Amino acid sequence: MTNIHRVCSKSEDETKTLAAQMAGDILPVTVIALFGDLGTGKTIFSKGFASGLGVEDHVGSPTFKLISEYSGRE
Repeated sequence: MTNIHRVCSKSEDETKTLAAQMAGDILPVTVIALFGDLGTGKTIFSKGFASGLGVEDHVGSPTFKLISEYSGRE
């Protein structure tokens, strides 16, 4: 089953907050795919999402990576 969520944010803070909230609702073994041109907020979203999962590691840009794994809450 595929669920696509499209949201529009007006600021970096709003993007981080939204992503952190989404992280709190995510189910284990869920795949998150981010699509967008350079500068569209993928890194900001990733940082907010990771923060919502309790990740304390540095979260870098997902643009040029095939996969990024982080440890957060269990």
